Parts: sequence; C-alpha cells; structure tokens
Amino acid sequence: MHSDELKRGIARAPARAMLKGAGFSDADLARPLVGIANTWTEVTPCNIHLRGLAEAVKAGVRAAGGTPIEFNTIAVSDGITMGTDGMRGSLVSREVIADSIELFVMSHLLDGVVALSGCDKTLPGTVMALARLDVPGVMLYGGPTAPGEFEGRDVTIQDVFEAVGAHAAGRMTTERLTVLENRACPGAGACGGQYTANTMSVAITLLGLSPMGANEVAAEDPRKRDEARRTGELVMQLIARDVRPSQLLTRTAFDNAIAAVAATAGSTNAVLHLLAIAREVGVPLAIDDFDAIAARTPVLCDLKPGGRFTAVDMARAGGLRRLAGRMLDAGLLRDAATCTGRTLREEAADARGGEGPPVFRPVGDPIKPRGGFAILRGSLAPEGCVVKLAGHDRDRHTGPARVFDGEEAAFAAVQAQQIRPGDVVVIRYEGPRGGPGMREMLCVTAALVGQGLGDAIALVTDGRFSGATHGLMAGHVAPEAALGGPIALVRDGDRITFDVAARRLDVDADLEARRRDHPPAPRPPRYTRGVMAKYAVLVSSASEGAVTRAGRDREHTPGPAHAPGPSTQPSHGEASAAQQALGLRDAGNEVRVGTRLGDMSWLRARNDGFAVGTAPAIVEDANVVVVLVPDDEQAPVYWHAIEPGVEPHALLVTGRALALATGAFAPRGLDVVFVAARQAACRVAVHHEATGRALERAISYARAAFGLDVTIATTTLAAEVDAEIAELETRAGGAAALASYVEAATARMRYSHAPEEARLAYYEGLHELVEDRKRRAASDDRADGPTRGSP
Repeated sequence: MHSDELKRGIARAPARAMLKGAGFSDADLARPLVGIANTWTEVTPCNIHLRGLAEAVKAGVRAAGGTPIEFNTIAVSDGITMGTDGMRGSLVSREVIADSIELFVMSHLLDGVVALSGCDKTLPGTVMALARLDVPGVMLYGGPTAPGEFEGRDVTIQDVFEAVGAHAAGRMTTERLTVLENRACPGAGACGGQYTANTMSVAITLLGLSPMGANEVAAEDPRKRDEARRTGELVMQLIARDVRPSQLLTRTAFDNAIAAVAATAGSTNAVLHLLAIAREVGVPLAIDDFDAIAARTPVLCDLKPGGRFTAVDMARAGGLRRLAGRMLDAGLLRDAATCTGRTLREEAADARGGEGPPVFRPVGDPIKPRGGFAILRGSLAPEGCVVKLAGHDRDRHTGPARVFDGEEAAFAAVQAQQIRPGDVVVIRYEGPRGGPGMREMLCVTAALVGQGLGDAIALVTDGRFSGATHGLMAGHVAPEAALGGPIALVRDGDRITFDVAARRLDVDADLEARRRDHPPAPRPPRYTRGVMAKYAVLVSSASEGAVTRAGRDREHTPGPAHAPGPSTQPSHGEASAAQQALGLRDAGNEVRVGTRLGDMSWLRARNDGFAVGTAPAIVEDANVVVVLVPDDEQAPVYWHAIEPGVEPHALLVTGRALALATGAFAPRGLDVVFVAARQAACRVAVHHEATGRALERAISYARAAFGLDVTIATTTLAAEVDAEIAELETRAGGAAALASYVEAATARMRYSHAPEEARLAYYEGLHELVEDRKRRAASDDRADGPTRGSP
C-alpha cells in the first residue's frame, strides 16, 4: 500500500502515535487509507448536505475493508456571489480546491480518494486533483435540487435572476419577486437546470470518474445515501485493482464528455473545465476540438436554461444511461472504460425509466442539428471565443457596440434601460488576468432577458457566462482586454458581427491603426497581494482553460489554435526571447519587439523599454529578423507578417531546427540561419546562403545576443533536428508516444474547421521527420541484430 511509507516500521512510531491520538487503532492503520475530500459548507444549498453524504461514503469504505479519513476544502457559491467583487474568487477557487486536495493526499500518502462536490467549481476542482494525483479515486456529485414552484410552474434560480430585469422594466412587482425568491430554491442541492454543476456532472460521468447513475440522483432523494455508500465501496475496488484516473481519462473519454455537453446544451464553462482537466493528465485537447465535436452532435435534451425541463426531470426520464445508449447507437459516443469496471455501453444497457417528461428527443428529430455551443474566431477574437447556441435560433447578428469596462457598469446601464434592440453589449477587463478571476455575467444577461431583450441584442465579453445564461452571447474572448487583445480597442458604435455559420466574430474598425495611434495603456493590477494577486500573475488564457502555470511554463504557452502536447519550445538551457532582446540592446543594437496581439510579452517588452508593435510593422527596414515563436507558428508568422515586408538580403534567425526542416521559410534572397544556446555553447548552422556571409553574420548575431565570450559551435541542421526530436520523445514519454501525438495533431489540423495551411504543413512535415527517424532506428536495430550476444 502507498500509505505503508507513512505508517509501517519502527521509524514511523511517532506518526502512528499521533494517528492514534486522533482515534485510529492498529486495525485501522493496517487497512488502506482513503481520503474523503469534502467540499461541504454552510453557505450554499449546493453543498450543505455533503456532511451527511460523507458519513455514508465512509460507511462504504469501512464495509469494504478500508479506513476513511475525511478532510475539507473550500467552496465558493457562484449564485450567491454573482454580480459582486466576490464572484472574482469563483474560478480561482477551482485552482485552490485542486491544490488543497493535492497537498493533503500527497502529504499523507493516502491510497485512494473519494471527492464530494456540489457547487460549480467544486466538480472540476476535485477532478483536476484526482487527475493530478493519479491515485485510485472517484468523484460523487451531491446532486441537483428539486425545482421550486411559482404560479403553477417549475422554477429555478435562473428565474430569479431574470425577474430582477423584469422588475427593472416594470414587468414584475416587488411582491411577486419576493414570492419567487422564497420559492425558487426549496432545499439542498445544486441549481436544477443544465447549468454548470449539472453539465460537469454529466461530463465527469462520461470521463469515467463518477459511477453512472449516481450523480443524477437528487440531493434530498433518500437513494442518494445509498449511492454514497456504494461509492465508498467502489473506491476500495479501484484500490484493489489499482485503477487510476490516467487509465480512464483518455482522449476518447474527453471526446465523449464534450459530445454529452453538446447533446444536453450544457454550460459553456465546460470548455474551460475540460481543457483544465485534460492538461492535468496530459491529454492533447484544444478549443477547436470542442467546435468539431459540437458540429456533429445534435441537441437531444430539452433542458433549462434554453429548454423546458430540469435535471430532476432528466433522471425521471431515464437519465444519463438512456442518453448515452441513444448516442452510442448513433455513433455519437465511443465505448470506453468507466470507474465501475464496466464499459460505457454496458452501463447504458441498464437504462430504465422513460415514464417521465419528454426530455429526450430521437437522434433523427433533434431539438437542434448541432450542439449547444460553437467556437468563433475573427478580428475580435483571434485566439477564439465560445458562443452559446442553446435557447435561440439566431446565427447572425450585426449591431453597434455598447462598450463597458466591467460588469457593474454594464449592469447599471441595463437596469437604467439604456440598451436598445440591435445593440452588441461589450463587457471587457473581466478576463482571467484582467478581472482577475473571469467573473460570470449572469446578472447582466439575465436582466436583459428579463427586460425582453434576449432575442434582440448580442453580448461579447472576455469574462464567462453562467450555465443559466441563454441567448446570442460570446464569452471567453481571447486575447483578453488586459493583455491588449482586440476587445480592448473596441469603441462605442463600432459595428460588430456574429456569423456562427462562418465561425466568425468581427468588428468593422481598423484596430491596428488604433493600436498604433492610441495603444491601450496597461492597467494597474486590481490586487497587489494575496491569492488574487498571485492568480493574476499565474493564470493562462481562457483559450487554454484559464489554468494556473508556474515558472517557465507561463513564458512559453502554446497558442490556442494548435493542440497541446509535447512542447516544441526551447528547453531550460536555451535563452528566452527576452534574454536575447536585452543582450542585443546591451550590445548597442536598435531592437524592436513584435508579438501577437494580447500576448503577455507585449506588456513585458514595453515595460522593459522596447519599441513594441505587430510583426509586420517591426520588420520594415530591419537588417536582422529573429523568429522566436513555437515551431508550428513560425511558418504562419513568416508568411503573414515577415515575408511581405522583409528587406532583401536581411538575416533571418531562428532557434528551432524543426521549423527550418519542415519548410517554414522560403528564403528568396535572405540569409537564413539557426542560432541556439544549448549545452554551454551557442550552436550555429546555415540553412540558406544569399550574401556569401551567412555564417559570419550568424556568429556576429550569436555574440551580440549571448555575449562576446560565448563558445560558438558550428553544427548541421540534420544533427539539430535529431536532437530536437529526441528531446520531444523524452517529453512525450517515448518515440511511440511522440509519433502518436504528431499523427493525432496532424489529423486534427487536417480535418479542423478552416485549417491553416502553413500550420498544417508543419505538422505534416514533423510527422514525416518522426517517421523517418523511426525507420532509421529500426534499420539500425536490424543491422545490429546478428551481432548481439556474440562473443
């Protein structure tokens, strides 16, 4: 047992003494130690009943021969904090939950974990921890609340938020609003529609980390404790079989989870959370994958917020088993392993019910032919955004921008009835870093719906949406305003166009001219100490899941248009772009820095005193152009930003041999060289000779960038390509793993919506290089074969 290191042997007597002081016996300590990670809190109905469920889980663990150890972590209520500064802590709490569970389980060497969750961020937070720890474990969701009753109809918290807008418009009296407020949440359990908690409950079950059928049992249903006890017994089976999350969290499982979110028209927050979980387990997943899966998955469930029914109704109608069976039969899901030891298809075969309300639609007669969300790109969201498609039939809208710096200003305008039909409401500086915390805009969106404007306006934000939001709304816009993204340059009156069919979100304005003439000034941080300040420094783009990263991982973040996987960035021994720029300037050169819009390096370079602009602008008149971006971005950067304006006979420098070997550049009169500081030397090679002085110029550049005393080592591109592929193999976990990743990435690029040819060419070239290396290795093995074992 993993816990033996903590509790066995003479040297562990002090640890045993303390455990016995806490009430554990020798018999207890002889059994596997199972952590019960509880997100119980008294502040929200979503989690208030989890103490009782924990007791049932512990009883199941004991009955199956284990020793349960309950511990607590935090929960932040989205519904309660919505529209306040407190909401900034919601997404941050996901990271804190994952970190705290990781710390407790890692520190106490536990053998397994059952995580109990309720409110929105507790579901992905607990599962991120399970994925990160990779010890046998499951997640049990506390379940949905029953709907409230108001004026003869079922209601949820969504109705209360929308009633606030109706009240402001004079469509609801204070007395009726108070009655609704008192009846919307009748007891324990998470918000009843297909909002974020119930969406993630479905997704995590399809990931295989929750037992099928357990999560959907309502919080106050007496059967919930039975499910909790069985979950405690189940984790002991996982420990006995040594089944770990990494064995269940496959790419197939993630594809299935995304498809289930699309089919249920679930919350767009699932994009953030599934990206984050995938990153913890190292599964390549990018936002474009969500669009591809949603495009082929119809909406099959008539659920709130866009539909009529609640999560409790879905369970009565046959639940997730019935939906999964229908989707498997239609080829919308693929069979996969689950934590119960049974496959997804075996679990779906046990579907019962069907006597409940008509929640499910046949695959041949769906509510919508494509899933409940889409990924858009365009001049307003070059790194992507998520648009909600549930609850409306609009796929195009053009209107004037109404721009607000923050949610409060937008909500005040809505309450003052200053928003008109046709407007596009823009709420910015609410992103992961700029908020910080990426608040949900439910107060604004619900108030607009309550005023009858839901079908007449559109909304764009670098913040998030609640699962209860519906209407034509684009969130997670990246790059965010705080990083200088295009959304920071939009002005009142600019014409913004949603074109869902073309997957575009564009603004009819010359944003580049505005950036050049009136660049947005960096905003001082909202927080300078504490958890929010730390989060703002560490958090990544929404297009990558808004995960927190440490150290070098923050500096070299792959762009969202390509799948994560083995990093093609420089290793720790290589000098960063910032170091090279500083070295060149210190050597007396004029240095201009070009970055992607919204890249953090834009602000960093400006703070370091460099002239900063877009790549096409800084290339003009340059004698030397240095390309220090990820391998698969080098060709797009060259063709779109460098080649049209580069000076004849300029020196083009890159530190990545793979970019050169895959045909990133067509030199056309340029000296093209490889220069990289590796292994205590600066390695230099010539790719294309135009002036007869390419090697001399490369060495001069190396000494300027890395210091006059740097050791220069001439090399060949072939040698450097082999070295870089070998490094990628190490990071990927072997040659086979790298080959599999590259093959998948190539296929994903080839069949993605509107693939970028230059990036696709990189992956196709890398695939050929990897395959060639495999063939050479196999040939070497065959050549060595006869001599092995000879005297």
